[in-house]
Amino acid sequence: MIRLALVGFGKWGKNYIKAAEETGLAKVTTLVLRQDSEKWRDTVINSFKCTSDLDDLDSLGVDAAIVALHPSQHALVCCELLHRKIPTMVEKPLALGLKDALQIEAAVAKAEVPFMVNHQHLSTYAYLEILRRTEDEEITEIVTQAGNYGPFRDYSALWDYGPHDLSMILELMRSSPQGVVSNHQPQNLGERYAFELAFKGGVKSKSVIWNGSLPKARSLEVKTKTNRYLYDDLNSESKLIINGELAAVMYKAPLTLSIEKFIKLIKMEKDLNTPNSLNQLKFMDAELKVVKLLEEIQSLSKKNKDHEVT
Repeated sequence: MIRLALVGFGKWGKNYIKAAEETGLAKVTTLVLRQDSEKWRDTVINSFKCTSDLDDLDSLGVDAAIVALHPSQHALVCCELLHRKIPTMVEKPLALGLKDALQIEAAVAKAEVPFMVNHQHLSTYAYLEILRRTEDEEITEIVTQAGNYGPFRDYSALWDYGPHDLSMILELMRSSPQGVVSNHQPQNLGERYAFELAFKGGVKSKSVIWNGSLPKARSLEVKTKTNRYLYDDLNSESKLIINGELAAVMYKAPLTLSIEKFIKLIKMEKDLNTPNSLNQLKFMDAELKVVKLLEEIQSLSKKNKDHEVT
């Protein structure tokens, strides 16, 4: 059983506690809270070891850590955990800018321990089936939609919803885009982003993200020369639709699957008794591409003009 420290105890942090137990492979045993946090008053914390000092984690018997904080704090906390050689999973986005993301990349390279960003949809059975099937098919277009009324944060909806869309698109295309077009509009209390990525061979992805209105949505449609695949996270009958027909596919909560993936990375390193450096470098390269694109899309949305990616 992997003993996890949870850094951050907000609404999403509590989801991690439940999801970790559902894996049967891990359990949150320690909470890391700010010394002045009101969360100390929450009676739930009585079930955990608690500290406000990351230096205590070694003595508290922690095997790995999950960071569920405001993304502006990710670089500082992740770098401290990695400095202590503690395998770390962090909630998306990795960071709110490339500068912080590069700091984390350097810490990952030096620490040589498992590190993962929670793009939870990458672990779902429906998405993985699409990824498997399109490996030998020629993708012609990708369309994603993600939105809801809220949440309203002190950073853009693009950085809240967008990491999921971009991580799936980049993995499916197995390459970087050659161009970006983006547009931004205020929407009630929130905002709406529409952006396109142009890939080699004339293939395009089209994405719309919003947090100012209903309906709620989280979908990915992949068109190939022979088939049409739809991953619909809100479909209660099946998360996968192929050529308009519901497809039989296993289901487990995306967050639970992400933690399982993280645990497998930790166990793989222990079994091999050596850091999986090559895969870790590839992973961080993909994460930096996501952050760079988020910056690019946000910048272009303000200018509202086409731009060629360098």
